[in-house]
Amino acid sequence: MTWVYRISANHLLTTRKRRAELKETSFEQCQQQVNKGFANTWHPSVSEAMQKLIVQELRLNCLQTLLQCLDRNLRIAYALGEIFEVNSTEGAYILEISADAFRQRLSRARKLIRKFMQKNCGLINIKNPCSCERLAPSSVKTGWVNPEKIIFANHKRKHQTDEFDSSCLLELDEINRIALLFRSHPDYAAPETFIFNVKQLLDSGRFKLLQ
Repeated sequence: MTWVYRISANHLLTTRKRRAELKETSFEQCQQQVNKGFANTWHPSVSEAMQKLIVQELRLNCLQTLLQCLDRNLRIAYALGEIFEVNSTEGAYILEISADAFRQRLSRARKLIRKFMQKNCGLINIKNPCSCERLAPSSVKTGWVNPEKIIFANHKRKHQTDEFDSSCLLELDEINRIALLFRSHPDYAAPETFIFNVKQLLDSGRFKLLQ
């Protein structure tokens, strides 16, 4: 599977910035969002089922946003090393850099993510003020989450019963909680267009290591 990561990483590094990246999200902006405070109650029109969906959407949205706070090089190193758990030798091969450079990027990315989450995220430290349940009503009011446009929580998955159980985090230390939280993203089903493009790539003969 290493060659798949290499092709994917190369595509991500060379493709032009997508809409999400153009927003230039930063950890400072995320901190400001948290500091805006929490709405105590939901609007009466929001059903209990929708509340649960919004909380799930907020958690997934938050994790995606934190990744966007990293530049591309750090983001890919973090995804490979922390989420997909590749080692430095594999990471170096995938990104075509030295193993030492990969470790440095991963270390830098981990420090930035941990600094923010250990200070704010209630899933990492229960003493922190921010929790998905508390922030969810406010996230709707500020426009962070749009109930009319649920993206992550409603995305098609391979397993529809794939749900996150936050209780499992209590058995881990803070550092491992962060890693598990990012690995807890649903196993999304690949869009048919993506599958078609990958098949075309495999049949194109452009990559000798695939033949």
